[in-house]
Amino acid sequence: MACYKTLILLSLLAPACLTACTSIDRQMPWERPSNHTVWPQQAPSAAGAWAQSTLQPYRTPALKPPKNRYFSVKGHGPVVAMTFDDGPRPWTMDLLDSLRQRNIKATFFVVGRSVATYPDVVQRIVAEGHEIANHTWSHPKNMARMPQRIVRKELQACHDIILKYTGVAPRVFRPPGGSFTSAQSRWIYDEWDYVNIMWSVDPLDWKRPGADVIRDRVVQGAHDGAIILAHDLHQPTVRAMPATLDALMAEGYHFLRVSELLALDRPEAQFMVMPARITTQPGAADDVEIATRGIPVVPARVLAPAE
Repeated sequence: MACYKTLILLSLLAPACLTACTSIDRQMPWERPSNHTVWPQQAPSAAGAWAQSTLQPYRTPALKPPKNRYFSVKGHGPVVAMTFDDGPRPWTMDLLDSLRQRNIKATFFVVGRSVATYPDVVQRIVAEGHEIANHTWSHPKNMARMPQRIVRKELQACHDIILKYTGVAPRVFRPPGGSFTSAQSRWIYDEWDYVNIMWSVDPLDWKRPGADVIRDRVVQGAHDGAIILAHDLHQPTVRAMPATLDALMAEGYHFLRVSELLALDRPEAQFMVMPARITTQPGAADDVEIATRGIPVVPARVLAPAE
């Protein structure tokens, strides 16, 4: 009899429990009760230990690109944008060394919780003149199916932590795995001035095929105006970059930050002149000679830092 009463009680409570569970909003990591604070209590000053860098932090152009989503920007000569996702990580420092040795500027799509874990790395990224970009707080899968409320929280949390540690507000965004609808791209563009950055070259480095394969895939896939995807989350990718960057330079490519590449899509760019293909073999950054051949480039006024 006691067992029978228990079964009846459970059958009565089950619908109520199911309703309660389905009505609870999904909680983000920073909303859940915890014995420790999600954000560090005190943020270091922007640029931190890298404040003495000879390079100035790069701020995205104030002028808004004409489109809300880009895979590439073609028709402006031998320029490419190197982009790195899912960091920062401690070995991102090695990647920054490789970029600095070659005087190459890249764009880093950082994950918010990794920024909070490795703030010194993201501070160096900004201090050395690279572009910092939003790649969500927690790198969720399939953002195209997520409620707008959750998407907004993911973007806002990452935006805030970047601003907190670097003093720079990101203006470009990449959804993890590229999962984002056209409607989502429109509303982040209209409300946030964010541009959704996809890619046209993907070496599938997340599968860890080896440094030589990564290099070959990037170089073979590169084209004028390409946005090249890579992941500094993975150490083999970082190890592949010196040879990859040298090979791209040998092919005559000039490297731009993503927002610089997007600025080429503005009407003003057609009247400007940019460096043509690099005429020397890869070498020290200060020794690279550039020839000009009347190829359109971003005007200086377009690339002026936002006030």
